[in-house]
This record gives sequence, structure tokens and C-alpha cells, in this order.
Amino acid sequence: MRPVGPETEEDRQLRAWFAEQQSKNLDRLEEGAKTLTQLITGLYGALFAFLAFSANPTPPYLRDLSVRWLGSVSLGALFLALLAALAVQYPWANPYQENNLSSMRRAREGMRRVKVWSLRLALLLFLIGMAFLGGMIGQILWTI
Repeated sequence: MRPVGPETEEDRQLRAWFAEQQSKNLDRLEEGAKTLTQLITGLYGALFAFLAFSANPTPPYLRDLSVRWLGSVSLGALFLALLAALAVQYPWANPYQENNLSSMRRAREGMRRVKVWSLRLALLLFLIGMAFLGGMIGQILWTI
């Protein structure tokens, strides 16, 4: 612990750094959600490439029940992750009283809380979807 005394330059820089991090927090959450949205939409292409090509004759791996189940769970989890990531970017209404700093802080904290939990849910569902997609691809590779 630092002895009591006047604030040093290092202390001021640290305080300014934390203030900057807090002011950019919502922007970083939204950027993370955009990245996750792009990853999910790209993975949909790979997932549909494995599942949707059912030209005659049907590929043998699509007859495998485990491939269909793994692909379906992956599809569902990635879709829910996409919805959760979009909820981070959605401009939710947060009413507050103008010129009331306490009300403005509560509104900002409410926005941050919704965005953090939505992004956490999106990331969890994304990881679940990726695990099932990996399982599906592994099942396809081992049955070919």
C-alpha cells in the first residue's frame, strides 16, 4: 500500500486509464458482438455445406443419425448465439432524466449490464455450437 500523500503522476495516469477504459466499454462490447456475428454467419456457410447438399444420390454421411443430430444442435446453438450477439448491438431504450447524473449513470450501467450478459450468452452458445460442429465434422471424417 502506498503511503498517504499527494497524488503522483503515475496515480493520475492510472486513474485516467481506467476512466478511458470505462468510457470505451460499451463500444468494445459492440465490436465483440459484431465479430461474433461475422464468425457465426461464416460458420453457417460451412455447416450448410455439410448438411444442405443433398443432391441425388444423398451423400452417405447425411444418412447417419448422429451427423444429423450434431448438425441440428450446432445449427440451433449458432442461431441462438447470433440472436444474442445481435441483442448486444440493438439500440435498447434506456430512459433517464436529463441533467441528472445519477439517472444517467443508472441508464449507462443498465445498458452495460444488458450488453455484457447478452455477449456472454452469445459466446457460450457459440462455443456449444462450435463443439457440436466439430463433433459433426469429426463424425463425418471417421465414417467416410
